[in-house]
Amino acid sequence: MQHKTITRKDAILDSARLILIEEGHYRLTMRHLADKVGMKLASLQYHFPTKAVLISALMTQSIEAYHSMVRDLVRSIGSKKDEGSIGRLFAIYRDEQASGVFEQLWALSVQDPDLKKQYERFYVYFWELIGQEVAIISPEASETDCRTRAAMIIALLDGLETFVSADQLEKNLPDNLQNEVVALIIKIAKGE
Repeated sequence: MQHKTITRKDAILDSARLILIEEGHYRLTMRHLADKVGMKLASLQYHFPTKAVLISALMTQSIEAYHSMVRDLVRSIGSKKDEGSIGRLFAIYRDEQASGVFEQLWALSVQDPDLKKQYERFYVYFWELIGQEVAIISPEASETDCRTRAAMIIALLDGLETFVSADQLEKNLPDNLQNEVVALIIKIAKGE
């Protein structure tokens, strides 16, 4: 019984994510989601009693998946000679931003204090994680330097969102952008 509940919840969250990506946060209503999943509203509310609970679960799922990917990829930056791992980080970041999920959740967080707190915790954790990895790459760097470099790396990646999410801009990006970003992130991490 527990396995079925988890599977059903995941299916609901997947449908909610698709609504965010394809239709936007304003179309993510409990009734619309119930229709998309093919269940009655009361059945949906058994799994997620309110929209706030649903959004919180969606945010948690997104953050956990993203953290796992980023942690593994950032950790491998200092341990490999090639730039493939940081290139994968760039690609994942670009795909996440292109999907629009984080932007839609961010838009919802503007009016939802609990979701805003989750977003803030996400960025603090991400900042700390990148800072720890910078410390591995540059063991001579002070804690302040590591945190500063981590903030610069995150700002660089977040800044790319403007280009990735704007179709007209994204079409005109240079072919070597990923290589340039990868090289710059490595230089920032090393303090060069």
